[in-house]
Amino acid sequence: MPAYSPTTESATSSHAGGKSGSRAVIPATLRTRVLHMAHEGHLGVVKVKQRCRDTVWWLHIDLDVEDLVKNCTCCLLSGKTGQPATAPLTPLQWPSPPWEHIQVDLCGELHGAPAHTRYLLVVHDVHSKWPEAFELGSITTHAIITCLDKLFGRWGQPSTVTSDNVLISSSSQSSCHSGPSSTSGQQCTTLRHSTTGVSPALLMIGRELKQPLDCLRAKPAPARVSPGLQRAKVQVRSSQAQMKQRFETSRRVRDPSLSAGDWVRVKHAYRQNKLQSYWSVPQQVTRWHSNRLHRVRAPTDSASSLSPAASLSWQPTPGTEWLGVNPPLPPGPAPQPARPQRERAPPVWFRDYVLSC
Repeated sequence: MPAYSPTTESATSSHAGGKSGSRAVIPATLRTRVLHMAHEGHLGVVKVKQRCRDTVWWLHIDLDVEDLVKNCTCCLLSGKTGQPATAPLTPLQWPSPPWEHIQVDLCGELHGAPAHTRYLLVVHDVHSKWPEAFELGSITTHAIITCLDKLFGRWGQPSTVTSDNVLISSSSQSSCHSGPSSTSGQQCTTLRHSTTGVSPALLMIGRELKQPLDCLRAKPAPARVSPGLQRAKVQVRSSQAQMKQRFETSRRVRDPSLSAGDWVRVKHAYRQNKLQSYWSVPQQVTRWHSNRLHRVRAPTDSASSLSPAASLSWQPTPGTEWLGVNPPLPPGPAPQPARPQRERAPPVWFRDYVLSC
């Protein structure tokens, strides 16, 4: 019995009768049934261990309990278990020119503020960390586009706009591209002055504002690199490396390894009601889509993309379709009324008459 050598000191003569102290030593053939009995009611890991601690024992019973609860389908769909591991932090690439990549976010609702300033639209330039804030009375698509139109008229159009993709920002309306005659201020900043020979934007902020026609360039214009810009680039890379190290150390980050053909469950970002499951039906990874994104396809749905932080690995095995799930019960008898119903009949004196409709 080399596997039981750590427990030989506590062994007693009751082992011959299948007992370990006051607990029964369960053979390998019956351990699965005992675990399902202890997990009846779909309790958590701690409760199941408490049930088993006083009654049964075998080697590595704690690991078997944790594995059973972690792979229970009911516990997974109810959100008790199956929390995915935190994905590694991926710092954004620092753009060389300013106003190349901006980030937008909504702040609010600010209680106690006037009605026209209940929300704030915060815009942040990734390169220069330049902030812009707009007061909003509502967070409709029209209000946000109006603020961004004014912002792009002052600083030019960025190449990339990133948001946190909250539900309020999801809309089927396409972005509005203003025409050349709609922003006269933008046109004034691009005109070369007759005295200086350069645009006012170049003298004021040290660069040309990006215009819609600049998006048609086959190759972006080279950015001027100064010693101060080089120092800032080195500092940004150092700060991002330190932030990544602190994040991954404190969050116990685990790099997920997904490949084509793996089965996963996708965590729903929003639930319609409390009875809806936290996780989707099993979906299969079809291909690697982009950085830490994978293309998945459900058996009956169209393909979609997900990040490993929102997925949970799930490998189906034969004979485990009903593992942890109660099978459907046969239909029972029809429910009886709570109170007996009185039999209704015409009065007795109506028998002397002929009734017709």
